[in-house]
Amino acid sequence: MYKPLPDSLTIKTSKINGLGVFSKEVIPQATNLGMTHLELGKLILRTPLGGFINHSDTPNCVKSSSLLTRQQWNNLNNLPDEKYNHDFKKWNLITLKNIKEGEELTLKYTLDKIQDLINHLMTSKIIDFAVSPIKVIDFSHLNLIGIEKYCLMKNQKQSVTRSNQNGFQSGNVDLSEKVLRNLVSNLISETHKLCDELQLKKPAKVNNMWVNINNYGNSNANHLHPNCLFSGVFYPSQSYPKDCGNIKFQHPSHDIMGYDWDRQQINFNKYNSLTYQLSPRSGCAVIFPGWLVHRVEPNLNKNFLRVSMSFNIINSTKEK
Repeated sequence: MYKPLPDSLTIKTSKINGLGVFSKEVIPQATNLGMTHLELGKLILRTPLGGFINHSDTPNCVKSSSLLTRQQWNNLNNLPDEKYNHDFKKWNLITLKNIKEGEELTLKYTLDKIQDLINHLMTSKIIDFAVSPIKVIDFSHLNLIGIEKYCLMKNQKQSVTRSNQNGFQSGNVDLSEKVLRNLVSNLISETHKLCDELQLKKPAKVNNMWVNINNYGNSNANHLHPNCLFSGVFYPSQSYPKDCGNIKFQHPSHDIMGYDWDRQQINFNKYNSLTYQLSPRSGCAVIFPGWLVHRVEPNLNKNFLRVSMSFNIINSTKEK
């Protein structure tokens, strides 16, 4: 049955302007609340969630876009290739912090983002992916078979729902488990090296870690990881086919760049690319800032379970 809003939300009179979107219960940070807008060719459709959310200079939510190609759409819906001849772009609403019961949800509207960008460009050089450090580390020396087996055992339990789109996500795992100890210590060691390069204070610990398993058609929507210095993902399986779903990162200025630069690139480079994607590689970990919006593309391999472990790394002054 169609529902215009998630069960956790309602629309009522706002002190900001007219009607607004309010929580009916406590909503955890980094929760994907669903779609606000959908672009079909040249047509942009707005959902009730996108139609009633109000502006704030100190928002508690962020709007994040993702692209589903026409081939992915047709494959997932068992449609012929010629059924749809355009890509589908959608925007989802993600909470930046824990939302209290009865609290109004807010966004900082695009015009304000443009002004912020103008102010930034007055005092800085060209924005590129250098402001979004992404580090790939080879951990193939670890016990990959043992870690993958551990992950698959977690799949026997009930999934939590965060960024996963029909896939499995576990709760936080026990970091003291013997099979995970070397992974945790290696992550801290490599993150310390990254902080030396970036001139950042070194983090204290891996705060939490969880298992992701995507079967055919499963994916992870755009999201970020608030209140941590770095986040990342580790791939323990022996191999990963090309069509099992890349991890895709958004340029920090993605929404602003997209207005005038999307589909204007002759050759993609670090200055004109709105997204950057990596294919999963056996035994590799990818470490990136928690504020960097990212997603996992649909697993289009009917014979492969895409297994990974995500994690958050914090400094000594912040706890999740």
